[in-house]
Amino acid sequence: MSMKTTTKSFNFDYIIIGSGPAGRAEALKFKKSGKNVAIVEMNKIGGAEITTYELPFTLALDFSRIYHDYTTSPVTKNTPHHFNFPTLTNYIKKEISKKSADLKSELENAGIEIIPGFAHFLDQNTIAIGDKKFTAANFVLATGSKLKPNKIPGLDHIKYLTPENVFKIRKLPRFVFVIGNTVVSKKITEFFENLGVGVIRNSKVSEVAEDRKSKIVYFTDDTGKKMVRVDTIVLATGSEPFLDYSLENAEVEYKRSGIVVNKYSRTSAKNIYAVGECANGS
Repeated sequence: MSMKTTTKSFNFDYIIIGSGPAGRAEALKFKKSGKNVAIVEMNKIGGAEITTYELPFTLALDFSRIYHDYTTSPVTKNTPHHFNFPTLTNYIKKEISKKSADLKSELENAGIEIIPGFAHFLDQNTIAIGDKKFTAANFVLATGSKLKPNKIPGLDHIKYLTPENVFKIRKLPRFVFVIGNTVVSKKITEFFENLGVGVIRNSKVSEVAEDRKSKIVYFTDDTGKKMVRVDTIVLATGSEPFLDYSLENAEVEYKRSGIVVNKYSRTSAKNIYAVGECANGS
């Protein structure tokens, strides 16, 4: 990426949108080169790595594997055991907050300004966050991905979990249906199974519903069409680039597969770059 020097008419030399690993690396790189840098983040500092995927999944799976080993070991399986599920989810929440605070301090100590909120472009040099406007000579888009939309009939009319909130629930369900055939869906399945929860994982779901008793899932497996009642449904059907910040106003070309970039990570707008999961080579 080029490192142009800004004019005094801009608030920053570089504004980085997104504080995941790619965004933080870019922000620190430009700051070390003497640039005036800001990071915009609409959630916790650290992005989905901290709030949704790497950290919470690591903590949850580590505990569930230990619990499974303890409850199935010939030495301890007949020993009375109990764990408090809200204690586990509270622990994950606290660790996320702690890690995010540590990353925030690291960026601030480096002299990087952190701007909370959801950004959208007004033009190639201006973003709006709420009722405030910020300008920069250059932008780096590092907004990662979001849950892929799903058109399963009935899904819009029921409450379900996603990878973003599956470890925030307060009560351990007895029976879970995990929709999807992804790495994340497999990890969620393993987590619940390790804790003794009944789990069905299937991506061939034709319809979902709910009544006062339970959630209802209609699906197909190797033996044909089936229906099952469960306590909880988890949607883990994969992700797609997060592109919802008015890229057209900045004349940035993008596709469903991501923002179009060249080998230098530059977009169709010469002062805007994209890195990480939101970017897609031309």
